[in-house]
Amino acid sequence: MEVIPKYNRIKRMLIFSGVLLLAVLSTGCVEENNLDQNITNQSEDETIMQNEAVMTSEQTQNNGKEITEIKIKITVEGQELTATMDNNPTTQALLEKLPLTLPMTDLFNRELAYHFPEELPAENVTNTGYEVGEIIYWPPGHSFVIMYAQNGEIFSMQKMGHIDSGVEVFEGLGNVNVTFELLDENSELNSSVKLDSTGPVQNLALSNMSVRITSKGHSATFQLYDTVAAKELYEQLPLDLNLTNFRDAQWMFYPPQKLNVTEKEAYHDGKKGELSYYAPWGDVFMLYEDFYAGDEMHRLGIVTEGIDEITEMSDGIRIEKNEISQEVEESKMRISIESNGETVVFELNDGQAAKELYEQLPLTIDVKNYSNNEKIFYPPNKLNTSNTPLANAKTGTLAYYAPWGDVVMFYGNFGTAGGLYELGNVVSGGEHIKNISGTITIKKIVN
Repeated sequence: MEVIPKYNRIKRMLIFSGVLLLAVLSTGCVEENNLDQNITNQSEDETIMQNEAVMTSEQTQNNGKEITEIKIKITVEGQELTATMDNNPTTQALLEKLPLTLPMTDLFNRELAYHFPEELPAENVTNTGYEVGEIIYWPPGHSFVIMYAQNGEIFSMQKMGHIDSGVEVFEGLGNVNVTFELLDENSELNSSVKLDSTGPVQNLALSNMSVRITSKGHSATFQLYDTVAAKELYEQLPLDLNLTNFRDAQWMFYPPQKLNVTEKEAYHDGKKGELSYYAPWGDVFMLYEDFYAGDEMHRLGIVTEGIDEITEMSDGIRIEKNEISQEVEESKMRISIESNGETVVFELNDGQAAKELYEQLPLTIDVKNYSNNEKIFYPPNKLNTSNTPLANAKTGTLAYYAPWGDVVMFYGNFGTAGGLYELGNVVSGGEHIKNISGTITIKKIVN
């Protein structure tokens, strides 16, 4: 029986309708030996319910045999490896995301790690050692990790699988993009556990396009991503449209002209404050609660101001370009970082984390080297990351890594990581970032 994707938005509405219908019409239990015939006679929504009910057993069994291993392919720097994954909830959560290319960070000369924004399920976390080649999940950092060298450390982990051979290729690579995909997408074994085959690029860059959405005296500002769909929405503004609520989690509206989307944009985080587009319906939606859907949602932007205002909106809205006036230009938050006689200037964004860093200035603080493309420092007070966009770090990006509480100045391209938020970007002096060392002075630049 075909497993229907778990989070298809339209079909979940049909499921809800089917539940109500069954509650009214059902008069007894279906006998087990008549189940197949009854399923045949069910309406489409009832069939979907049955599919979802048996999904878990289909994911763990194949022709009556329990699946204990899943094979995946790992590609790095043009070299292909295979890995054997354990069949557990953590692995299944990973498989839902495949194929996937992750910007992995080299840590401690022993591991490559990627921090997922969301927590993965982990039911068998143990405090133990590891073997070279093991693939593990570290719950405190939501970290997916390949252990390529041994240092004897014991720590808490959920074991996920192991690389079959060739793990030495990871040594000395530093930070690197690694692609993960099912080894054979046509095999019965892997198709029975694979839930989602979309593999979009998840590190979309933010643009300089900003929009303001106002309804009933409540307003929110969104920074748009640098995508085809976002640009086409921006060009249609200003607009006066009606709002429709969906599932008590999002407000939807329909721009007059449908937006063109590309395959790499078919991804969204499903987090409160996201602005996305659903191509089959042609609607743009604002999330005021977390709501992840596995079908083709296309990211358009992220809220930078007024995240809690979205909930209070209703009926009609006004959507307009948030063009920067001279007054706003003069009020931009800019900071200077002085080190070894050189000055680097950053312009901060409107996120809450950037504002809280700005309020802690001036600072005289020690800076440290990290990896081969970062300078980091720890502000006295941790920063609140609400209303703060995730970072797609490149040369000149100023970012905040929430799990550690450090501010990061990038002097080389990096990409994305779970918990890495953008604070701003370099305005001048970016060539000096790699030479920053020792004690630095950070000040506000007042116009």
